[in-house]
Amino acid sequence: MTAHAPAASRRRGLRWLLVAAIAVVLLGARAQSAGAAPPTLTASENPVLIAAPATTKQITLKYDLGGSLDVAMLTVEEVGGPMLINTPVLPPSGSQPLTVTYGKSYQAQLVNLFDKSVVATLLITTARPDAPNPGGDSPCRGLDHLGWKVVPHGTYAEVPVTIYAPAMFTVTASTDKPDAMGNFAHIDSSAITFFPTTSWTGMLANLEPDTTYYVVVTAKDASGPKCGSYAMEQGSFKTLTRRVDVTFEKVLVTDNSDFSASCECTFFFKAGNEPTKSFGEVGVFDGGEVYPNAKVTVNNAPDTVTLRVSGFDDDENCGGILPPCSCGLPSDVVSDSGSGKCFDWSSASTSLDVAVAGPGEAFDGTFKIIANAGPLDYTVFGSFKVSFV
Repeated sequence: MTAHAPAASRRRGLRWLLVAAIAVVLLGARAQSAGAAPPTLTASENPVLIAAPATTKQITLKYDLGGSLDVAMLTVEEVGGPMLINTPVLPPSGSQPLTVTYGKSYQAQLVNLFDKSVVATLLITTARPDAPNPGGDSPCRGLDHLGWKVVPHGTYAEVPVTIYAPAMFTVTASTDKPDAMGNFAHIDSSAITFFPTTSWTGMLANLEPDTTYYVVVTAKDASGPKCGSYAMEQGSFKTLTRRVDVTFEKVLVTDNSDFSASCECTFFFKAGNEPTKSFGEVGVFDGGEVYPNAKVTVNNAPDTVTLRVSGFDDDENCGGILPPCSCGLPSDVVSDSGSGKCFDWSSASTSLDVAVAGPGEAFDGTFKIIANAGPLDYTVFGSFKVSFV
């Protein structure tokens, strides 16, 4: 089935979907049974040889659920392209037509609907029939159209590549555009193979989040010195944006600056340049705890995120023996600590280093901020989560 299947094929697909749904309701999707033969997925031809001038060819995918599944999902995705087939299949076995195009590769899979695990996979490639080598030696297989795509993360990117003939691959990336021959003025990251292969995933490391990169993928035939075929393709991608979710969870007051009475405390919390969160007024004795659980999200976060806190004890009677007064508290964090006729306050800050590169770039952590430079002493406890979106 192709992306341009006729109406009759679409109706058959809908009937299969209905049958599969009924099967799941009546039988229930189940995991693979112990000891049962594993499901298999094969193609009538692979690699698919397409003789010029033709550019497409229909093959048959054959599946066998091995007696261990009540229903599975058959998917076929063009490598670096769209999903072509996504249809349920029933036991014990069956087939599905697939039209392939020269120069492209296809990833076929059987997926267990019970736990969404992949139980069988098949990479289908295309090629021209081998041509004789004019030198009279064994035929040069040559290079066909590269199948590749970029899977971007925040500080790195994965580039899976497939090709028919064994080849040496190189992937390079830069913030500069390459010239027509694939050369960069400077290279930010690169990856190479160390032995000939037809399938490989390159890792582009040390990238910057939220940045557009240009990429060049090359393959050189490893069949021998008289072949020497070369393929090169270009593209671009953008890395994901770093996001830091900060939660100011708890405040432990160690000295409320009011001797034997409880303070009338208000706390302010700030992460990066995001809007400030406030909590209070609350009454807290020495050794008491309050739980603001103030949440701040820093989008497009830099490598370091600064956290700032300020706490104020509102002394409403202006010193205890004076008539009541109202000076008003600040409405944001401040950079200092001190005591005045209307309130005592303390401020403090800390920095979160969130610049972790590579597969461990997304992580969770905790922090503690101790504010003890003024009459009001307290400690803020919290957590943060680094992700890329």
